[in-house]
Amino acid sequence: MQNIKELPLLLRRKHLIGEFGLSDSLYYTLLQNGELPTITLNGRKYVHRDKFLELINSTSIINDNRGDFNYEGN
Repeated sequence: MQNIKELPLLLRRKHLIGEFGLSDSLYYTLLQNGELPTITLNGRKYVHRDKFLELINSTSIINDNRGDFNYEGN
C-alpha cells in the first residue's frame, strides 16, 4: 500500500478497492446506502480521502483480517 499522503484527495473506486481492499460489492453497497462520504463531479462519484479515513477509523465496516483497521495518515 502506498503512503496515505500520496493518495489523491478525491479517491476513485479503484483506490478503495486496490489500496484499501474493499470488494466491488461492499463498495457499491456502501455507496448505495449513503455510508461513503461521496462527492459527485461530472457524474462521477469520488470519496474524500480524509473523510474516508475518519470513517474507517470510527467504524468497523472494514477489517484487514488482522484486527482493527486503523490509519493515522502516515
